[in-house]
Amino acid sequence: MKLDPRKVLRARELLGYGTALAAKEAGVSEMSYLRAEHGEKIHPSTARKVAAGLCLRVADLYPALEGETAPKAPAQPSPEQERRLREVHRTFGPIARGIERQCERFEDSGSVEGFVAFVKDFRDLIGLALVNELWALEDALDLAPRAGRRVLSGVSEEKVHASIDASFAEHSFMLGAKNALLKTGSELAERADLGEEDRRRLAQTLTGSVA
Repeated sequence: MKLDPRKVLRARELLGYGTALAAKEAGVSEMSYLRAEHGEKIHPSTARKVAAGLCLRVADLYPALEGETAPKAPAQPSPEQERRLREVHRTFGPIARGIERQCERFEDSGSVEGFVAFVKDFRDLIGLALVNELWALEDALDLAPRAGRRVLSGVSEEKVHASIDASFAEHSFMLGAKNALLKTGSELAERADLGEEDRRRLAQTLTGSVA
């Protein structure tokens, strides 16, 4: 498989990593990492490691499909905003990466009991990290002042909020971790050998943990 070289490069630069450090964080050789960043064909397991090392999911680094468009963020970050973003990513990226790696373990093991216990134990911390990251992103990207200026200039509040949501979706690692929890819970719930009690526990855990 191949990753989008522009997305891989941007993710590495946002973290302030050189290629050697990015390879170390991913647990792959620097040559393997460079193949990924240059858009060359790599093994799926290498792609997963590269994405995890950059605090992302593999899906975040897929090349865009032809004709595919994504919501537009208000503007490209300025150099100062890029610096602030790197600080936010250094703080919350490892947390999100840890959550996503734990989700992968639960998917591999099929442990409903372990997943439920993990979410219950860390529910409050995950929610707090998500909120704090969104506040940090708002400050890093100057979203509050920008939103005020756009409303005053006649842009509808609906468009302003959609633009801000696009910025959060583009830069947030914790939103990816939240989605990983939902995905893992859903996949565990679809297991054919799962009893009704476990399905009920999963539904209650997901409803209360990431709403």
